[in-house]
Amino acid sequence: MAVDGVHMEDDPAEQAALSEIRRLRRDGTSLRGIAAHLNDGEYGTRRGTAWRLESVARIMKPATNR
Repeated sequence: MAVDGVHMEDDPAEQAALSEIRRLRRDGTSLRGIAAHLNDGEYGTRRGTAWRLESVARIMKPATNR
């Protein structure tokens, strides 16, 4: 969220995690494998919790289905 409380701004850490998720999926990594990779690496969740298969699956859903 931007300083004005209205507009959204990209968060570099979130964008890095999203890029890694897309790369791993393109390489054929399972959703569970992606979650494990993110937990083993430098990628945290927005809330600071562990990555779970369901979290990765939610991110992978097309925006039109949300």
